[in-house]
Amino acid sequence: MRERLDFSAISKIILDNRKIGAMSQVEYYFYLFQYAFNQTNIKLTMPEDSEVSKIISGQRNVAKDIIYLYQSSFGITELKTALEGIFEDLSDAAYVKERIYRILWNDSSISLAKKQELSANYADAASFVSECLLFALSRNFLPKSKKDAGAKILLSDYLLDTRLPSVTRNFIGRENELKEIDTLLQHEHCIFLEGIGGIGKSELAKYYANHYKRQYSNVIYLRYNESLRRTILEMDFLDDTVEMTEEARFRNHYRFFKYLDSRTLVILDNFDSVPKDEEMFHTFLSMHFQILATTRSHIADAVCYKVNEIENIEDLKQLFFAYAPSAKQHPEITADIIEEVYRHTLTVELAAKH
Repeated sequence: MRERLDFSAISKIILDNRKIGAMSQVEYYFYLFQYAFNQTNIKLTMPEDSEVSKIISGQRNVAKDIIYLYQSSFGITELKTALEGIFEDLSDAAYVKERIYRILWNDSSISLAKKQELSANYADAASFVSECLLFALSRNFLPKSKKDAGAKILLSDYLLDTRLPSVTRNFIGRENELKEIDTLLQHEHCIFLEGIGGIGKSELAKYYANHYKRQYSNVIYLRYNESLRRTILEMDFLDDTVEMTEEARFRNHYRFFKYLDSRTLVILDNFDSVPKDEEMFHTFLSMHFQILATTRSHIADAVCYKVNEIENIEDLKQLFFAYAPSAKQHPEITADIIEEVYRHTLTVELAAKH
């Protein structure tokens, strides 16, 4: 089930993008509906703070008396004016507009004609959001429990290719490492798998993503290329166009990551950089999704898990035999070769192939 365009969804997007020290939930609610609460000929019950919290979280509906007032042409003008004031307290009004637009077009319960009608004023953020809010207020109330059941972002709605890269068919061992990484990710927001080149960090990350993908609503694989900005820019989105500038393309891609929550795992492979050289490092790592990254460096600003040589010699012999079956006749010599190359995973593989 996809996110539903209702008052709660729109309000949470707005409130999540407040500037530091800006309006509270209650202040937002009363400012938004100040026209209704200023009416002297109508006695509106002023909701308690806890009631406002329930309305914004989707557990209660906005009072019908308030909704009726905004269904006139004057009411919609007042709603737009209130939103213009609220937008001044937002850190990224363009993102708020875009996020609401995406919910609108991904809501399968809204007809195509209504989506086109609501999108007519998209260029004017306050007009577009006020129209969406008015529509959301007029919809039949759906309890939060029903909306949340199974709700998640569908990557296929955004990305051209959502497949995870395949893991080598000869992935062997690492059972303890997989369990330890999984345990760490239960408590940590981001883990960096650190180790020398060719030790098996990337295959370990990919195998983890494939093996534990049922624990996540979505898994996204990124191969680091020069910088996080370049990596994000080079992703292929369904709505990319040849007319887009590089800045517009990056902004569109980057906003997508703001939609993701802690149920999403992002694999960031080959992060061969250091935080001081990566301007987006702290911003990217502070987002809500989980990150499993691989690096040859030690990242002092993050939780690191050292990937060492495969400990069990029998596992390494099985890896060797996978590429050199005839070596099974000489297990002692095979073991000597493995020790000679210091149990280095890639070198063991290359030695077997030769």
